[in-house]
Amino acid sequence: MIRNNLILHGLNRAVGGYVPSLSISPDVLNFNQYPDTQSVDVYVADVSQAWGYEISSGDEEWITVSGATGIGDDSVDISVTVFNPTNPPRTGTVTFTSDLCANVVLTVNQDE
Repeated sequence: MIRNNLILHGLNRAVGGYVPSLSISPDVLNFNQYPDTQSVDVYVADVSQAWGYEISSGDEEWITVSGATGIGDDSVDISVTVFNPTNPPRTGTVTFTSDLCANVVLTVNQDE
C-alpha cells in the first residue's frame, strides 16, 4: 500500500471543541476503459485538520491522485492512467486518512 502523508503535522488531539471527522463525495468513481480524471471532494471538521491518502497496493499502476493539499476541505483529482482494452473490469481503492478519526475509502472502478 502506498501512503502519502500530506502535511500530517501533528494534530493529535481535538482542538477548539470540534469533533474530528473526515468524509468524501462521491465515494465511488466509475470510469470507462480510457484514461480519464474525475474529482472527489474531501471534507473535514476543521480548516486545520490534516489528512492524507493511500492507494492500495497494485492499484498505483493505474490510479493517481493529484491536487491535494492535505489540510482542511479540498478537492482532489483521481485519474485512471492506463487504457484497459482487453483486461476484465477492475476495482481499486484510495483510502483517505487522518490521525484524528476513522479512514474513508473511495472505490475506483474501470470497465474493460
